[in-house]
Amino acid sequence: MQFTTKFTDHPASVGQTYFEHFKFAVKVSKSLLKAFSACLIHAVYPPLHKNTASATIAELHNRIAQRKLSELVDNSDESKLIKS
Repeated sequence: MQFTTKFTDHPASVGQTYFEHFKFAVKVSKSLLKAFSACLIHAVYPPLHKNTASATIAELHNRIAQRKLSELVDNSDESKLIKS
């Protein structure tokens, strides 16, 4: 396996270039950091960030689920059928 394919195989398998995948992964990381921070603050002082972590995680879940759904749509087929 070539060195460069170690960086490009997985992004290609989800229909992205390396940089598109990098950008998405950084956004996910930011969301997780936000949820972590809110949860930690909430643990120390419960009146703060009562719903921030769970709302952030729910939003992240929806984004990832939408991304996975869009991967199932075959963009090369005019009928836009779901791949089996």
